[in-house]
Amino acid sequence: MLAGLIENDTRIEAHTLTVSTPQGVSLAAALPNIKCLVIYADNWAHLTDLDQTLIPFFREGGGLVGLTEACFEPSAGALAQRVFPVNANATEKELSPRERRTRTYVLQEGMDIASGLPDSFEVLSMGTYYCADEDGNYLEIPGDHTAVYSDAQVGCPLLVTHESSRGGRSVALPGIMVVNVPRVDVYYGNLAKDENFVRLFTNSVLWASTNTRSQFVESDLEQGIEDTKERYEELKEEAERSREKREARRLATLAALWGLGIAFCVAVVWKMMLGNA
Repeated sequence: MLAGLIENDTRIEAHTLTVSTPQGVSLAAALPNIKCLVIYADNWAHLTDLDQTLIPFFREGGGLVGLTEACFEPSAGALAQRVFPVNANATEKELSPRERRTRTYVLQEGMDIASGLPDSFEVLSMGTYYCADEDGNYLEIPGDHTAVYSDAQVGCPLLVTHESSRGGRSVALPGIMVVNVPRVDVYYGNLAKDENFVRLFTNSVLWASTNTRSQFVESDLEQGIEDTKERYEELKEEAERSREKREARRLATLAALWGLGIAFCVAVVWKMMLGNA
């Protein structure tokens, strides 16, 4: 669903690849032409060991958009602090379908992600993750970040942006809680039809993709090519020196063999001459 939203947005010039395992995400993070990763996780198992690959990816200038469990500290660990800095340790859920389940997004900080969206709007969701004290009261998120939208009910952030020192960008969306059951109101297919969510999500991907990773990758690649060229020239010189040494040894061996052959011939001739005498 999310891949389709990206592909249908003419502003985003990118090819998408969908993977279903943490190992697939880690492999994608290692590819040089990947500028943005979208992480949607239903449970902690979908995030296994991803902090080991996504934190360096973000630090080195990559873009990330994290939804739901990726923003929840008990499941995501360091990802929920250092990449998607929601620091969420509590949930605010409405499981009953008595009425249409939504979260109300209220604009806090105007930026490109809010482009084309109203100052307040609803998005289908069963709830949100947020940072809370022991009594469940909302706490302000520590650290360097921007809370673009907050929840009208709890007051906690529903969209948080963060940037690394090398130009990496992340967007955390802790309030996107939907299911794959078509008969309920919070079915993800209904979410995909919500124009406000579509705009919010694609704006987030577009913003996160405008990062510096490609510059560093290209720089590293060019340096790698230069290093390879230098090494290749060194190898050629070593091969030439080895060839010259082999050639010299071969000539010396031939000279020695010729010398031995000539000496043998002289010895034979001398012996025949002595025998005839």
